[in-house]
Parts: sequence; structure tokens; C-alpha cells
Amino acid sequence: EEIDAATEISETTRHILTDPQTSGGLLVACDAARADDLVAEIRAAGFAAARRIGRVEAGPPRLRVECGGAPVG
Repeated sequence: EEIDAATEISETTRHILTDPQTSGGLLVACDAARADDLVAEIRAAGFAAARRIGRVEAGPPRLRVECGGAPVG
């Protein structure tokens, strides 16, 4: 399986995080050097809960879910 999830994450939460029906409109990808500015723009537009939540890394397809900033595995 290409998903590593922290043990604190319930199976239900894992399904919500990986379901394309619930995640498609919630994520925006951009250059890492621009990420903080983009989050600030989104917040200024009225979306106070906007957060920088991840990054893209080279390698085979894989999703790693961390809990409280602690890496899984």
C-alpha cells in the first residue's frame, strides 16, 4: 500500500483524507518558495482556516500522513 498513516489516525479519518470526493477541492499545489505568500492571500480572501499542510517529494507515488508533526514510519 502507498499510504503510511500515523497509528493515532482512525480508519474513518484515513478514508476521508484519501477519498477523492472529499479532497479534490481542498488542496492547492504551488512552488514551495511561494507557499507562505499564497496561504496569506487565501486567508486575506476570507478563508482563515487555510494552512500549509504538505509537500511534494521526488520518488515513487506515496502518501504519508503525520499526526502532530511526527513522521510515520
